[in-house]
Amino acid sequence: TQLKRLVQFAKFFGVRVVPEIDVPAHTMSWGRAYPDLLINCSTVSREAATPTDVPALDPTADATYDLIEKVLAEIARIFPDDRMHLGLDEMRFKCWTERLEGDPRQHFAVFVRRLLEIVRGKLRKHPVVWQEALEASTLTGEATVQTWKCWNRLHEQAALAAIKRRLSVVDASCWYLDW
Repeated sequence: TQLKRLVQFAKFFGVRVVPEIDVPAHTMSWGRAYPDLLINCSTVSREAATPTDVPALDPTADATYDLIEKVLAEIARIFPDDRMHLGLDEMRFKCWTERLEGDPRQHFAVFVRRLLEIVRGKLRKHPVVWQEALEASTLTGEATVQTWKCWNRLHEQAALAAIKRRLSVVDASCWYLDW
């Protein structure tokens, strides 16, 4: 109820509240409740500046998608906006190579496809993703790409690539608040 009140309060002032539920990476907290769905990459974690960002959901387990669907359905009930931010950023592909066979980028492409089937098809939401989803998958169709990497003009390159795929773009580069 508190979140629903927050959404109503924001709406009164013309503000849309669109939470980001970042998957498949940034999911260490998910692993506390569902350890079998998390691939905890020990080698990559030791090398990372932020080791808690490294563990990722298992893209080969059907239970992963069942859980994601339940979580996102609850988020959709609380946040009625037609947009849903799915993150899809900062996936360390080396993580999946430690425990899964095959090309990690192919696993990511399958993950993105299945996630979009849930969001577009079942929840009837418009997906918003960070630019890495564009860079690491064959993202097409109705989606919004949010650029944020303002160094070396990476955000401009991502925006142009998104436009070529007929995707909409939100430029958040250099507005990222945790730098």
